[in-house]
Amino acid sequence: MKTKIGLQMYTMREHMGPDQLETTLKRIKEIGYDCVQMGAPRHMSAVDFKAMLDDIGLTTCTVGGGLDTLLADPGRIMKEGEILGTRDVFAPTVSTEMRSTAAGYQAFSKLLNLAGEAFKPHGFRLHYHSHAYEWLRFANGKTGMQILMEESDPEAVYFMHDTHWLHAGGVNVAKTIAASQGRMTQVHFKDYNVDAELTSDIGKVNKLFAEVGTGNLDWEDILGACRANEIEYYVVEQDYSKMDIFDSIKVSLDNMRGWGL
Repeated sequence: MKTKIGLQMYTMREHMGPDQLETTLKRIKEIGYDCVQMGAPRHMSAVDFKAMLDDIGLTTCTVGGGLDTLLADPGRIMKEGEILGTRDVFAPTVSTEMRSTAAGYQAFSKLLNLAGEAFKPHGFRLHYHSHAYEWLRFANGKTGMQILMEESDPEAVYFMHDTHWLHAGGVNVAKTIAASQGRMTQVHFKDYNVDAELTSDIGKVNKLFAEVGTGNLDWEDILGACRANEIEYYVVEQDYSKMDIFDSIKVSLDNMRGWGL
């Protein structure tokens, strides 16, 4: 299967207004991306958004919604996915309340199972996007992510790990991706770097959301793990950048293409 490089459109949030969207998508295509990670924007129907993407030459690699919507109206999400040509569903992050305890992660796992099992019979895959706080270790010796992995249905709940957030959570990025064998089809790429504007507190470091290939992550090992996992979509997400955001996403893409993606 040919892999595709996508862009999580949170990256472009300052360029997503109704009068900006088409121009932004055209620039993303010109830079060289294959797809974007977003559903139909609020001001457009899925049919009209699909027509815009087709005209530009892009596809979308996920649809999604709030957890309440995923649980209460999965049919609406699946209909949008069918129109847009994707069967991958993006699940929102665990709530602040739930992520503070092991019991909270157990309860959230049950909700993910309920949502994932609604999509599974129709050939849709539910993906949970992890951050750093899932690696908080509780008194039972387990991290939040361990609880999610163990208590969610491996056939109904997939994981969309993010390279920056895995490192920020204090775990080995490549090993964590390798350990998710069979439960990942998409991965978020961004690098991790240290800001030159250091704080005076020796216990604190100003970290950066760095462009892919410009920071301190071990990309050779990460790529090896992703390829072994047969990742289908490599999705750039640049939460913040000191560069112009269009220049930023080009740097990431150029480096990834240089690695043979």
